[in-house]
Amino acid sequence: MPLIKVLSNIRNIYKVNLLTSKKYLTNNWFTVSTVVITGLNRPNDLKHLMTMMDEDIESMTDLPTYEKKLQFKAKIISKQRDTIFKGQIAYGIPKAINALGTLYDLTPIEVRDILPTSPIRPTQIWQKMIEQRRRGRELFDKIYHPNPDKVMNELNLLYPDLHQLCYDYGYGYILSEPSVISDKETSLILLTGCLSQQVIPQLNGHIRGALHNGVSHEELEQVYDATLSLFEHYQIPPPERPITPNV
Repeated sequence: MPLIKVLSNIRNIYKVNLLTSKKYLTNNWFTVSTVVITGLNRPNDLKHLMTMMDEDIESMTDLPTYEKKLQFKAKIISKQRDTIFKGQIAYGIPKAINALGTLYDLTPIEVRDILPTSPIRPTQIWQKMIEQRRRGRELFDKIYHPNPDKVMNELNLLYPDLHQLCYDYGYGYILSEPSVISDKETSLILLTGCLSQQVIPQLNGHIRGALHNGVSHEELEQVYDATLSLFEHYQIPPPERPITPNV
């Protein structure tokens, strides 16, 4: 099946309303698709996703002018960039670089010109870094409730630098930033990334974490269905469908 058809089916799974921009940014069809395509290291296929989203925007009746369409495209690209950036926790920096490079090339110049040019995660001010780490601790505790200290102690036992990396950099600097992507969406990115990499122990942890962050069982099923559709397209043996726990 052509990828454009697979993506169209995923969009149907998520019941996207193509007539309005309302709720489009919070509909996770393109977030999940972006994570899986990046995680499987098929960055060039982001062009098909971009084409579909451009067509979606053109059909939205509440974006009547070129300027409104341009601003909305910039919001989508901003969300895709941070999706790929946060997803590196699951699939690694090299794949994130590949996808971000492709996304940059696919972004029209007029959209690039209105995207932020400064980091949304400043490190020049120590107080900002303290705030990042505080948010990171809160996110970590929520995801791994009721045993966050046990998980962190296990990481420290494996290698103290891993403990520090996860706490300060992974959760503090990368994952806890809420300005573009919410904690709930962050959990969806993590579990989708783990599913695409077939790292089952981490996936099981992030399924629970997603439920703690307000993800519904229906939304989990949507992630599984979308991910498996892309695995089938790429002719990759699908991961075993995980059992969703009651939390």
